[in-house]
Amino acid sequence: MLLKSRAVAFAGMATALAVIIVTIAGYIDVSTLFLLALASFIGGIVTRYFKVRYGVLFLLASVTLSFILAPQKMYVLTYLAMTVYVIVEESIDLNKSNEHKTFSLVKEWIIKALVYNVLLAVIILVNYYLLGFDMYKFSGVYRVVMSNLAFGLPLMILVLELMMVVFDRAYVYFMRVIDHRLLNRMK
Repeated sequence: MLLKSRAVAFAGMATALAVIIVTIAGYIDVSTLFLLALASFIGGIVTRYFKVRYGVLFLLASVTLSFILAPQKMYVLTYLAMTVYVIVEESIDLNKSNEHKTFSLVKEWIIKALVYNVLLAVIILVNYYLLGFDMYKFSGVYRVVMSNLAFGLPLMILVLELMMVVFDRAYVYFMRVIDHRLLNRMK
């Protein structure tokens, strides 16, 4: 019973912190992706230390509250996708450590890439259908891609895939630092 109350209390505080960060990201446009990634990393902490179930509950609570409180609703969608990716990453790590099997690095990256690309497609489609195509016409990315489809589209896809690798490596580094600093305090 003590572990459950400790997990619920920690997840509640983490949810509050994540919602504050997502809300701040709506007001500070310079570091929006950094703040959204930081908020999603908090979901990784909850998932790593208190199992996937608490990570999913954290996700549901933080997304619901962020949607109510945050000024930029599309940032909440981005935060949702980032946190789902982090929870999948932690689920893969949990399966690797629990099964004591060789979980191939290739299989791990295929799962991560599949999850990332599905989430990316969902974000693009929701943005397109909610905000309309006219919003994209005014962006610089749209002009570069549409002016030369043979060059612009592969370049955009490459940049988006590189963003996945950067996000993943940043998350792994963040969790390594957190594990080192919080390992003795959380147990």
